[in-house]
Amino acid sequence: MLSLDLSGYDKIVLVGSSMGAYVATVTAAMLGASDLFLLAPAFYLPGYQCTQFSPPEHTLVIHGWQDDIVPPENAWRFCQQYRCQLKMLDADHRLTSHLMELTDEFKRFLVTIPDEQLMASANAIMRNAKFR
Repeated sequence: MLSLDLSGYDKIVLVGSSMGAYVATVTAAMLGASDLFLLAPAFYLPGYQCTQFSPPEHTLVIHGWQDDIVPPENAWRFCQQYRCQLKMLDADHRLTSHLMELTDEFKRFLVTIPDEQLMASANAIMRNAKFR
């Protein structure tokens, strides 16, 4: 991710789940990300070097109360420390029992990013999203 040339982009939105959410958060400051959407982020786990982060102001964390891989307390700790929005679901680590809700949350998240081109893309996603 760090080797990508992102200089042509006005906004960088990073999305990740579990270890991917951890990696997105660690690299957010290095890439100048403006927004983070994190699912069950693997924060504060043994063996993960980074425990101090610099998340952008517009960061949303969604975590499951029944997560037995990454304790919900870790998400709470992160959000409390960095004043990030936290949404807890009655779900396990994979959050698969809430896919429709996650999709809606992601759409709302994209729409709140103040960027005309990004808002147009988010509106197109909302018009065309169909789940079976």
